[in-house]
Amino acid sequence: MHRKIRDHWIWQNRQYLRAWFDILFTVNFEDKKVLIESEIIECKRGQSLLSLNEWSKVFGHGWTVQRVRTFFDLLKKDQMIKTEGLRKTTRLTVCNYDNYQNNQQTDNTQTTDRQQTSNTQVTTTKEIKESKERIKNENNIIPPPLELVVEYCEKRSNNIDPQYFIDWNEARGWMLNGRKMKDWQAAIRTWESKQKQKTNGGQKLKFTEADFK
Repeated sequence: MHRKIRDHWIWQNRQYLRAWFDILFTVNFEDKKVLIESEIIECKRGQSLLSLNEWSKVFGHGWTVQRVRTFFDLLKKDQMIKTEGLRKTTRLTVCNYDNYQNNQQTDNTQTTDRQQTSNTQVTTTKEIKESKERIKNENNIIPPPLELVVEYCEKRSNNIDPQYFIDWNEARGWMLNGRKMKDWQAAIRTWESKQKQKTNGGQKLKFTEADFK
């Protein structure tokens, strides 16, 4: 793992980061031919033949097919992967896959890898702690990115419209009881408690000022 990944957008989301590592660990290390329902499909180095549903299982709890599709769209937009819809599955290709398999240090750039020699700089306990704190702070940044709000609402299985939540608070300068909001996740949990007092008929909730007095 190259240290410069800490400057990449994927580092800001722990679940996206782990899912990216799952992709790198799942794709082929060498060319193979795969049998899928009596059809032989070629799967080259750096590729996989998994459906979106199968990827949701690889990524684990909280991952839906729609969330996988959204994540893949982000990766494709950043030219990190390519996908090809086949008749029975999806071929995923990691762009520049060989770059992720190079354990040598080049251009005097420091890297971290458990398999490197003893002269490789090791990430210290302090750095790990700082990284975790950084992730925590970035997840609570005000205003939060829409994708983080969507992810948090999906994780809690609430009935809140993420875009409405952002628009509501944006129009009020992200103020809460006269003070600048410090934790948008706590604000969402407050909305959840408010929703128990409203009859919504299964629809996404729309609040009024009176709900927060």
